[in-house]
Amino acid sequence: MSCRIYGWILNNGTKTLFKAVWCSLCGILFWRAFVDYKYSPEYIYLHQILGIWLCIARASAAVLHMNLAAVLIPLCRGLALWGNRMLIKFGLGLTWLRWSATSFHVFIGNIIMIFTVIHVVAHSFNTINFSINTDDNVAGLHPFPNQTQAYEVCLSILIFTVPGATGLLMTIILCVLFWTSLQTVRRRFFNMFWYSHRLAVVLLLPLLLVHGHRGPLRRQINTDRHFPGCNLTLAPFEDSLLPVNGSNQPEQHCLDAAKFDHIPCSSWQWLILPLILYCCDVVYRMIRRSHKVTDFSVTFVSDNVLELAVKSTFIKAKPGQYVLLNCPVISSLEWHPFTVSEVPCTANEHILKLMIGRAGDWTDELFNRLSSRQQCTESTTTTRHNGDEMFRIDGPFTSPLEHIDGYKDAVIVTGGVGVAPVLAWCRRFKHAEKSHRICIIFVTRDDLLLKFVELICEQHRSKVVNIQTKAELYYTGQRKLSQHETFSKGRPNIRAILHNLNHKKGSKVGVFVCGPPPMCKEAKRICLDLSSRNVQYVCHKETI
Repeated sequence: MSCRIYGWILNNGTKTLFKAVWCSLCGILFWRAFVDYKYSPEYIYLHQILGIWLCIARASAAVLHMNLAAVLIPLCRGLALWGNRMLIKFGLGLTWLRWSATSFHVFIGNIIMIFTVIHVVAHSFNTINFSINTDDNVAGLHPFPNQTQAYEVCLSILIFTVPGATGLLMTIILCVLFWTSLQTVRRRFFNMFWYSHRLAVVLLLPLLLVHGHRGPLRRQINTDRHFPGCNLTLAPFEDSLLPVNGSNQPEQHCLDAAKFDHIPCSSWQWLILPLILYCCDVVYRMIRRSHKVTDFSVTFVSDNVLELAVKSTFIKAKPGQYVLLNCPVISSLEWHPFTVSEVPCTANEHILKLMIGRAGDWTDELFNRLSSRQQCTESTTTTRHNGDEMFRIDGPFTSPLEHIDGYKDAVIVTGGVGVAPVLAWCRRFKHAEKSHRICIIFVTRDDLLLKFVELICEQHRSKVVNIQTKAELYYTGQRKLSQHETFSKGRPNIRAILHNLNHKKGSKVGVFVCGPPPMCKEAKRICLDLSSRNVQYVCHKETI
């Protein structure tokens, strides 16, 4: 049990600490806004009508402001890449912050949904309280004083006020975003997930900027001339609602009747800086995406896997990073991520290779179009040299598998086309200056892909001097293996393989996983179980 606790701290400590700090900031922000709307003199009359739900609604709005501003930051891929380089340059070991922009985005998204529910429920009670707790002595607080029926007041606030109408639209948009973000929905209907998130940025941000404009909630603006409770025609307040200044009703302040005005909209103050950063990132990426790739070649590894080689002088990628690929003849809007399987090793090389597997409608159409362009049926490679546009590339972007060379001992666990970063590192290892021990565990049901990977590993193993490479290849398909084939049948026992590697006492082993979710979960669990003070297993995963 102690080893598992140590492994959990090693693998999840930074992430958990970051989340705890962020949740604490949210709690502090919630409490400050809650206390302000409960005890501040300018809101006492409003609090008398709406009760505790006013404090809850405004406090949850303050938390939403901060998180809606923060949720844009992980979407700035160019900014994330620059931040990652800065962290590496200054030698900071904040690995989770470097690699998990997506995880941070999901974490913030969950907080937004929780406080959206709280905000909507609180304002629903506020709407009801407006219709049943109206006080004629402070008629300036009522948004629709001429309406007497409760349902009329509720509908008017919901439809005929800016916060009501925009809030309804934003709630619908957020519900759609949350539903399409569920793993089962996202994997089955990825296009719907992709388009809904892009449209949400366009629709949600303008609504957020005007959401609080001239709403039904009003504050008192003349507390210096009319201290709340000083007017005897109003019902007396509880002592706890009034500041302690020697008198519950200081008559010297009753110089005028209470006057009210709309609570000013503050959402733009939170969103303006992240929005500028996001817009700059979008413009930068649009400029970068304008480059056309017309010189490329295709190697069909098997019926379901191909390796696309493109000639690009503007992409400066590292092994383990990924790029976004667009094929305008299929869809000019869809950009799909693919990890690079080979990067230029010298300044004179400009070939970038991507490994692509069939995984949906887009890749099926890509396979059909590329296979139809084969110039010779007996050749597995086709090259296109005319000036017609075929692909656009955006990237590179950072990934957990980018930092394999940061560990002297590394274990790489991959499955299917998740082997792409392994191939990139194998092709790059011959230029390594430091010594490394690398163990590769590869699992696939595609025997042709397995032979392709085995060939590349053997070719580059003989050229590498400083790297000790061990490859564990496993085949899970239906075909029976012959005696001449060197790979194993069945699934690997990752726990036993890690035990047999005999790492030195005090070593820190990086376990990099790129494959389906079950593989990533198993590897993470094994790292938690095996980590101790003698050998530390740090798991970095990328789910495909």
